[in-house]
Amino acid sequence: MRHRSQSFASLFAIAAFFSSGVAALLDQVVWQRLLTFFSGADVFSVTIVVAAFMAGLGFGSLLGGRIADRLTVRGSLLAFAVAECFIGGFALISDSLFYDVLYRRFGDVSLPTLALAVVLFLALLPPTLAMGASLPLLGRALTLRASTAGETIGTLYGVNTLGAALGAFLTTWWWMRTMSFSGVLELGAALNVFAAIAGLLAAKQHLSDLDRSQAIEEREPAVVRDASSRDGDYRGLVVLFGLAGFLALMLEIVWFRVLGVLLKSNSFTFGTLLGVYLAGIGGGALLGRGPARRSANPRRAVVWIIALVGLLGALSVLLLYLALRFAPWLSEVRHFLSDYEPLNVGLLLDDSSSESRDASGFVHHIFLITHVLFPAFLVLPATLLSGAAFPFLQRAAHDELDGVGGRIGGLQAANIAGSLLGTFAAGFVILPVIGSVGAVRLCAGFGAAFAIASLRGATGRQRVAAFGVLIATLGAVVLGPSTRELYACFHGVEAERIDVHEDGTGVVAMVREGEGARQKTLILTNGRGDGWIPFGRVHSLLGVLPALMHPAPERIAILGLGSGDTLFHSTIRAETKEVVCFEIVRSQLPALRVLASQPEWPELTTMFADPRVKIVHADGRRSLLRDRAGFDVIEADALRPSSAYSGNLYSLEYFELLRSRLRPGGIAVTWAPTARVQRTIGRAFPHVLAIGPVLIGSEQRLEFDLATLQRRVELPAVKARLAISGVGFADVLRTYGTGFEPLRIGYQDQPMTGDVNRDLAPLDEFLVPDK
Repeated sequence: MRHRSQSFASLFAIAAFFSSGVAALLDQVVWQRLLTFFSGADVFSVTIVVAAFMAGLGFGSLLGGRIADRLTVRGSLLAFAVAECFIGGFALISDSLFYDVLYRRFGDVSLPTLALAVVLFLALLPPTLAMGASLPLLGRALTLRASTAGETIGTLYGVNTLGAALGAFLTTWWWMRTMSFSGVLELGAALNVFAAIAGLLAAKQHLSDLDRSQAIEEREPAVVRDASSRDGDYRGLVVLFGLAGFLALMLEIVWFRVLGVLLKSNSFTFGTLLGVYLAGIGGGALLGRGPARRSANPRRAVVWIIALVGLLGALSVLLLYLALRFAPWLSEVRHFLSDYEPLNVGLLLDDSSSESRDASGFVHHIFLITHVLFPAFLVLPATLLSGAAFPFLQRAAHDELDGVGGRIGGLQAANIAGSLLGTFAAGFVILPVIGSVGAVRLCAGFGAAFAIASLRGATGRQRVAAFGVLIATLGAVVLGPSTRELYACFHGVEAERIDVHEDGTGVVAMVREGEGARQKTLILTNGRGDGWIPFGRVHSLLGVLPALMHPAPERIAILGLGSGDTLFHSTIRAETKEVVCFEIVRSQLPALRVLASQPEWPELTTMFADPRVKIVHADGRRSLLRDRAGFDVIEADALRPSSAYSGNLYSLEYFELLRSRLRPGGIAVTWAPTARVQRTIGRAFPHVLAIGPVLIGSEQRLEFDLATLQRRVELPAVKARLAISGVGFADVLRTYGTGFEPLRIGYQDQPMTGDVNRDLAPLDEFLVPDK
């Protein structure tokens, strides 16, 4: 009867932990979005948010382990249920806490970096402590024998991680598109409640509430070992799991960089990578249970697994490079990668539209390869192995039931600490210093070092295998492509046509087209077209038009550098005293400075030499929130609505922020990629003009006086600037077929119906159809 009770308890606990994993990733994705309103959406701020989340999980693992060892089996399950209820309750209030309190009330407070990190850590500490404690609590409750610890804990870890993978996929591809952030959090809370109920049912199945000493006696006699030897072995395993976490996160960041270019950095990139990554880890943990149970030396197996993870993780990038460069069946993919525009994923997501129904097979074909095959090929081999290390580690760590919760928590905390270190090292040291190719080679070298470590006490066959790993690593390091060759391939062009600038914030590529001194050069950020030189079209219009329409634009703010087109043309008026440009991708600036050093691009040389121009590496929206001096013109450079975090610059709350930061008579400017954006700015401003693809909002009624604009174009300063770029004002207007007849869409003049973009419901960013 007791065995049947324990079996039911295990099933309920597994169901609880799977649901808990789905909810945890759902919460993490939404919390990260909510907190970027307060901290900023630049790489540094996002990394701090991730670090705060992971630090809370680590402390929770340690705390949960200590608590679990002091509770009975039923008590551990009850504590798990309480933790899940707490997480769900926190999720229900988190949108108000993170958005209404942190952002709306304190978002304009300028904090030093350390203080910002402390605030984020404290904000995330309560739920992440509970999340981190869940594995030690369940692991302690369900581990019946020390000999089966690897299998039991590996099952829990694998199931929870697979739940997290499902949560990452569903949140990115479905729930973000069908619900607001608040609605997604409510769903997460419901999943937490389900997990708590399943935990309570598991506790109820235990017919007696045995205390810890009785459980140990009944289940398995303790193994008598020297305490110092046991502690030394455990500390070694802690170090191993920490190093495994370091390698895994370093690889994840490299893969995210590569996939960001291949997928052209859309809103679905991170969720896709995270889902595949977690699926590999969870699947590996489940597949590794049997081998871990049969292993005669699980510690040595872990060393070998880490060695192979480093090697496979590096080789996956190099093999993908070779396939893209030489495989004939990928010719269409190479054509897509060389294109300026990203893949229109919306055609696949909106089955109701006639355009979607008529979408070409090319779109489906490229989607399956880039969004399914490439992530699986890059990520799954190494992550399956990485996940398999977990049951081996647990098998090696537990030779008795006494203190099992503490050991589970300690190992998990070590892995999280290593992951945290890997995140910072890759983002702020490794990628900026040695780039993606250097990071790939470093991962391969990491694997080689573990292969060497495995030689101690190895058999002849094992030594031969280790020697093979070393040879393969040497080949990968020596024969692999350069950074320029790698990203030329991933942009679908020849290496002689591209220049690459890379740091921790992204990859900026400059691709030359045609011949001649002023050959057209495309600027691509993380694979996505971001502008071009010579200047012209929408970026020029965004810069020229507001500069000419405002009577005296003394202070101008530009969000996004791009090719420098909008920034350059915003400086055409002599009345302008300061133009501040905010750019998130730091490598954008050195890339343009290289072009500015060449005599054939005087527009860039002039822009960088202009003392009025100030380029700041920062999140533009966050910077505007903290700048109370006000601007005469505020505008964002053209940004595709499907780009990651683009919803922050197309929401009603964003346009209301612009309205509050304009000086009297000031104007707010945006590109209008969708009808929903037009409705959104129309609800934020009492007066809006649409001139071609440009929307201009103001407190006062705007008039498009062509005669006044043409008179200003003839001013000496304006004529001199436009002569440098070669862009004609009238020609740019005619390009968009306005016929010089602007459309007045002021919301108060002409009420509009239909949904709008909100901070907590960025509909355009997630390609929600405009019904």
